[in-house]
Amino acid sequence: AGDYFDYFYRKGEYLSLLVADVSGKGTSAAFYMAELKGVINHLQKKHVPPATVIGECHDSLSTSFDRVTFITMNMAKFLVPEKKFLLSRAGHTPALFYSAEEKKCRELFPKGVAIGLMNFDPARIEESEISYKSGDILFLFSDGLSEIMNEEDEMLGVDNLKYLISKHNQCSAAELKQKLLDFSIEFS
Repeated sequence: AGDYFDYFYRKGEYLSLLVADVSGKGTSAAFYMAELKGVINHLQKKHVPPATVIGECHDSLSTSFDRVTFITMNMAKFLVPEKKFLLSRAGHTPALFYSAEEKKCRELFPKGVAIGLMNFDPARIEESEISYKSGDILFLFSDGLSEIMNEEDEMLGVDNLKYLISKHNQCSAAELKQKLLDFSIEFS
C-alpha cells in the first residue's frame, strides 16, 4: 500500500516517471500515498522540474505526517527534443542507468532527503541532468526489489540488478522486466 509509481507524458515534449515509497504499512501508508498522488497530479499540470516537485510535495504534505512518516522518491523528467533527462531523489534507492555507449550500468545518487523529515531543505534537492542515447536504460525501483531475501538471509541487492540490466540490455522493456522478475523469484 505504501509504494507508488506513475508517469506523465506529453507527446513530443516530455515523459515524467516517478517511484515513491512511504514509511510504514497498511491503511495509513495507502492514505499518505493517495495524498502524494493528488499533489503530484496537480504539479504535473504546471510542468515543473523534478526537484521543484519534491520540494512542493514536502511543503504540501509534511504538516499532515506524524513524526515517523516520510516518503522517499525518485523522479525523472525526460525532455524529449533535447535527448536528456532530469533526475531528482528524495532519499530513495538509487536509480540505475545503463549507458549503451559505455556498456556499463551505474547508480545515480542525486542528493536529497526524504519528504516529511525534519531536516528537509528544498535547496538541498539536487537535480542531475543526463544526456541519453538510443539503447540507454533508466531503471527506477523501490527497495522491495533490492531487499528480497533468499534462504541464506542474503539480499538480492543493487549489484545483481546492475548485472542483470547490463546482461539483458538488448531486451525490450517488457522482456527486461520479466528477466528481473524471474531472477528475483528464483533468488528468493
